[in-house]
Amino acid sequence: MTKPPTLRFRLKGVEPEPHAAAPTLALRLGIEADGRPVQSVVLAAQVRIVVTRRPHDAATRERLRDLFGEPGAWHASAHSLLWAQATATVPAFEGSTEFRMLVPCTYDLDVAAAKYLHALDGGAIPVELLFSGTLFWTDEADALHAALVPWQSEAHGDVPVEVWREAMDRCFHGTAWLRLRTDTLRQLALFRARGAFATWDEAFASLLAEETGSLDVREA
Repeated sequence: MTKPPTLRFRLKGVEPEPHAAAPTLALRLGIEADGRPVQSVVLAAQVRIVVTRRPHDAATRERLRDLFGEPGAWHASAHSLLWAQATATVPAFEGSTEFRMLVPCTYDLDVAAAKYLHALDGGAIPVELLFSGTLFWTDEADALHAALVPWQSEAHGDVPVEVWREAMDRCFHGTAWLRLRTDTLRQLALFRARGAFATWDEAFASLLAEETGSLDVREA
């Protein structure tokens, strides 16, 4: 049986996807296939954050306490986080080519990866992409073959925090949202109405001021 080309992947760049309705990153990936012709590759990828590949200062570790526990225990508790599932179809090429893979970015702070990203002030997000899928290629007799993309196919690289933040701001413009139970939201709405607060920000600021003793929660 004809042996399939060996695929090698490389993360070559990343940018916010300007035409997406929700926050999305466009990963620019390179793929090589032993110099051989490939008809197409249908790919799926797990995009994971490799937490242990970047340093974290004391303030960041404190913000991530609910994810990884006490800062001093990170050597045992810190682990990779699933960021997203993504797909792409690579059209026919010979030898090597580039393609884009779109990665959706959630703002749900109940998701571990989103909680981690929002705790970062800057620097890079170390990622790994774990690929699966189907490879189609032809042999010397022009016969079409198919094979699974090997499970060990992967790519590594960094996503700048500022690029991720730009993708989020394209949709949310410096705001955020929280998922609340309906009864909790009703109580908050009643609190807002009784206090005659013009916005939800004012209502939450009032609650936080009671907790922190500060009239300006941005300074708390």
